[in-house]
Amino acid sequence: MNRDESSETSSWRFAHKERYFWYWRLSEIFLLGGIFSLGVLILIIHLITWGKPAWENAQNLIPAECLVKEQFLYIQRDSRGRTGYCPEVEIEYEVNNERYTMRTFDQNILTDNQGILFDQSMALSLLSAYPPGMKTTCWYRSDDPAQVVLRKKSTIWGWVFLIIPTTLIMFGGVGLYWRFRQHSRSQEQLAMIQRRRSRYPTIPNEQTINESPGIRLAFRLPLAFFPVFQLVCAMVLGVIWNTFSWVMFIYLLSGRSTWFDFGMAILFGLIFCGSGITVFPWIIKRIKLALRVGTTILEISDHPVVPGRKHRLTLIQNGRINAVSYQVFVICEEIARYQQGTDTITNRKEVFRQLLFSHSGLNLEPGQTCTNDFFLYLPIGVMHSMVADHNEVRWKILINIELQDTPHYTRECAIVVHPHPGISD
Repeated sequence: MNRDESSETSSWRFAHKERYFWYWRLSEIFLLGGIFSLGVLILIIHLITWGKPAWENAQNLIPAECLVKEQFLYIQRDSRGRTGYCPEVEIEYEVNNERYTMRTFDQNILTDNQGILFDQSMALSLLSAYPPGMKTTCWYRSDDPAQVVLRKKSTIWGWVFLIIPTTLIMFGGVGLYWRFRQHSRSQEQLAMIQRRRSRYPTIPNEQTINESPGIRLAFRLPLAFFPVFQLVCAMVLGVIWNTFSWVMFIYLLSGRSTWFDFGMAILFGLIFCGSGITVFPWIIKRIKLALRVGTTILEISDHPVVPGRKHRLTLIQNGRINAVSYQVFVICEEIARYQQGTDTITNRKEVFRQLLFSHSGLNLEPGQTCTNDFFLYLPIGVMHSMVADHNEVRWKILINIELQDTPHYTRECAIVVHPHPGISD
């Protein structure tokens, strides 16, 4: 292969990886937006179905002292032949110097279902809490004092349910804020921020890489392009979306009274339930692809990397995996950015590649672990990591896994290379 063909192949590989990177970035933004939108939708529906009635009841129901006079337990049968029990208590109370004697119990008495219970022991236990002659508190409507209840509906579960949409909104909103904040900055602004955080003006800060301690060595290198966050969020969102949409679809179908309501319920099901069903095959496919290769852990003895010095690396591969070849490279890329009109053009070129570890026919079953130690040695004179306004030198360690039916499956992690102590920066 001549130099032109090699350059063309390398350019295609970088372009493919760039598209893969932006694909996951866009999918992550879409996923966070879906979580945020789902939280807002659940919050709106919950406020309409629970918040508004709870607020109206809190405003309309006024407490008053009452006297329990007598207990009643009515037995009824519905169209299915089931026996239901309706507890009622006769109370006496006074509103604006006018005395009322009413039979009531809870707020279900004021609705069409008349508070029917299908458990006799439950109905009797509720009545036992209000023996005749007992003085207690009742609540009557401000606009109609004859409408009175002994027991108000508890709103505690309504407040507890608010945790679900609030969590979704906060999770999606914060994630979108940080993603858009990151994407709204130009490469020059990111480079300027990176220089402020670094000990050297043009060398990236290695502290973000050194945050995770290793098990066997000093630091665990963070692996990129492994979509754990996206897959977990996609699965959680898919389950929540399908559960919520199917419950709402069944509710809309059961409560239809006209053909228009039936059509709107079908339209809701086609949009929300249909989208939830179609997204699951995509999620399952991505999960299968990610789970085909078990977790990979790469640790380094010391960081940043210094040319001329040996750095021990430990590669821990957990099953399951069935790979034709398993290779680890250290790669250096030069990146140039320039303006062409209103567009920002980015050119990448691989200038250094060194094979650190190679294994053929790696087969691991679930529960098995393969551990390999090798060294990273960069020759003196290689260019150190560098970030400038329009240029960047980026070092990384690439793990290339060739599966039987998937040509390339890569995981990579960034490293920072400092200049040799004998060479001025």
